[in-house]
Amino acid sequence: MNTATDLHQTPEWAEFMSRLGWKIELLENGEGEVCRVFIKNLPFLGSIVKTMRPAFVPFGQLEELAKRRRALFIKVESAEGGPEEKVLLANGYVRDNWPLCPTKIVSVDLKPGLDELWNKFSKDARYSIRKAERNGITIEVIPLNDAILTPKRLQSFYKIFKSTGQEKGFWIPPRRELEAKVLAFKDKGYFILARFGPDEYLSGSLVIFSGKTAYYEYAAATIVGRKLLAQYLVVWELIKMAKERDCNLLDLGGIADPRFKISRRWGSLSVFKSKFCGVESTYPGSYTKYYNPLIKFLFKFNL
Repeated sequence: MNTATDLHQTPEWAEFMSRLGWKIELLENGEGEVCRVFIKNLPFLGSIVKTMRPAFVPFGQLEELAKRRRALFIKVESAEGGPEEKVLLANGYVRDNWPLCPTKIVSVDLKPGLDELWNKFSKDARYSIRKAERNGITIEVIPLNDAILTPKRLQSFYKIFKSTGQEKGFWIPPRRELEAKVLAFKDKGYFILARFGPDEYLSGSLVIFSGKTAYYEYAAATIVGRKLLAQYLVVWELIKMAKERDCNLLDLGGIADPRFKISRRWGSLSVFKSKFCGVESTYPGSYTKYYNPLIKFLFKFNL
């Protein structure tokens, strides 16, 4: 659905990965397209190599890179419409069950006007947005640059984020990873925080604007926030912001994918995201080529 450069292939994402200790190599196909590859060096062992959602998969160049970097394995998660499984299998890759990116997402076409988008929302979504406003929820928008200068706002979001993960059983990245992403996308992102009263934050999202796409990158809500329907007002604010920035698409992120056990806990997220007139997109999945038989054995049996 989205033909623009995926967020995972932007220079900002490369900066984010670099801040986490990954090396970056650019592979080109001679037609102006670039595949960003991320390498983590492991002392005495070699390296691990991965690329997420590239515009093309340069199998030959990846093979050369693997030899040069003494890769234990290469992990490829191609973009929508990427190589078919038979092509990946023919190049020595096998499907794995531990994707790094959502394999199924919901995205909203933002080209219609706000009124038309509103009318496309489910009845429950429209009611919830109005109810959140009547409940006294207000929205605070903080540019990531300001969040860097006032860490209290970043801390407020991470507190909600972490508690949501603990309650729902989701994996939540460590705070240093959130901070690295904020620094990398400092000129292209915002925190949208839902507040009740002067300083009680109940819900929020880290949003990133890249090209003509808005990304609902991280989201969270407390138990009280969900009761007051604060998360609906956050998405509505994001949609209005995206329209003001002339975005064509809102990527609401991952939903449950029956192919992967890791997403089975995303049922409630899937229901929530389905209420905003979005379209589901399915990615090919996650494939790995192993160069070390012991590593292959360990991953095969989840050891």
